[in-house]
Amino acid sequence: MIQKSALAFTILFLNLQSICSAESEQHRSATSGYRTMRVVVEQSGGFTGIPFTTSVDTGSMSPSDAAELQALVDSAHVAEFPKGGTKNVYPDQLEYTITLERDGERHEVNVSESDLSDPLRALLDWVRSRASE
Repeated sequence: MIQKSALAFTILFLNLQSICSAESEQHRSATSGYRTMRVVVEQSGGFTGIPFTTSVDTGSMSPSDAAELQALVDSAHVAEFPKGGTKNVYPDQLEYTITLERDGERHEVNVSESDLSDPLRALLDWVRSRASE
């Protein structure tokens, strides 16, 4: 009798775990618009020339952070940048390579510090602040 109860409990537990996992994935898709998204920021150039790379991934953040990241990416229009981006580089100026990966698709752009729009700067600041947490 105890073995049957343990087996029934295990089956119930696995079913509940599966349901909760599916609901979590649906919530993530609903809040971010994408099942997965990763943003990689590579900084190079500048006075010291020391490269710096940081990234964030919606798979490892709360749904509210994922939604905030999605809003920043949309506001900065990263996916609409031409491949390669802009390259107005001046001496000692920072350059950024931003890689956006969403649901298996990858888009990479290069932009110099002088060409950063306010929304793009906000995205870079957000990624750097979240990656350091």
